[in-house]
Amino acid sequence: GIDASLPPCFVLMRRTASRAQTKLPNTLIANMRCSRASEVWSTRACTSTTPALLTRPRSGGICAFTAAWERPDAFRKVLSHVGSFANIRGGDRYPGMIRKGHDKRPMRIFLQDGSHDLDNAHGNWWLGNLQMEAALKFAEYDYKFVPGEGAHNGNHGGTLMPESLRWLWRDYKLPE
Repeated sequence: GIDASLPPCFVLMRRTASRAQTKLPNTLIANMRCSRASEVWSTRACTSTTPALLTRPRSGGICAFTAAWERPDAFRKVLSHVGSFANIRGGDRYPGMIRKGHDKRPMRIFLQDGSHDLDNAHGNWWLGNLQMEAALKFAEYDYKFVPGEGAHNGNHGGTLMPESLRWLWRDYKLPE
């Protein structure tokens, strides 16, 4: 069943959009009030008191991070399982940007990856996620990284979904 302790507002990214597109966060915001849009599914409209959670595995994880990085007023919670923080459209730049303190954002980030993730011409996904974890720790972000031994799939992340959501919304207060 549905966990009543979680707020009724999250956005599941349906399609992977280009991380290079600075319009992505605004496109998501414009479509959040739709029950089904070309880019997102949303359970209910988000309010300013419950910033949205963005999630999708693989390349969608970095898209979620990009939206929260660009528009923390609307997206503050990021769930990334086997995120593509590799050299695809600049995905490998985030650890350096985070470390250099580009205006620390009010974000909470849950990362998961496996040591047998992809390793190809674009980079090593496992090392990219380790770099993200180290940068978030260095810059004192509110984050959690759960390492595993899996590959580039949703197996480990899928088992972590309930824990991931509870951790991201741990300070959420149910309306009375």
